Amino acid sequence: MLEAQYANDLNNIVDTEISRDNNLITLKGLLSLNPTVDLQVIHPDTSVINRLTMLPEQDYVIDRTLTYLPDLKVSRYDVDIATVGVKQSKSSYYPTISVGASIGTGHTNTYSNFNTRLSDQLNEQIGLTVSIPILIRTVQKPTWLKAVLL
Repeated sequence: MLEAQYANDLNNIVDTEISRDNNLITLKGLLSLNPTVDLQVIHPDTSVINRLTMLPEQDYVIDRTLTYLPDLKVSRYDVDIATVGVKQSKSSYYPTISVGASIGTGHTNTYSNFNTRLSDQLNEQIGLTVSIPILIRTVQKPTWLKAVLL
């Protein structure tokens, strides 16, 4: 078992060296250098880099992301809009009351004075309509289900 792991590790080392050499050739091509030119890569000191980066706490980052990320705000508004849509689709299950009013005058050739027309031919109308849904569930249920699913 240990010999197999050792052989696998040696294979990984060879693969990494081949990959590094291929990447160096690609870099030389991007820099328009001759592939036979010796290119020395200087590796940075990672201990200095680790000391320079002061990452904030994970809870702070998540809180700031949830507060300020526009996509999350849009998603919250989408949820609110969907909730209103469900309430709106269920509104057809409830009774409605409508009130209307109108006022007008009639015109004939016998009355030439505007004041007498207002006093004699003034029409006022007031209306009240109450609508109670009785058998509307079969018609409105698909609309409500569609609003819930969206």
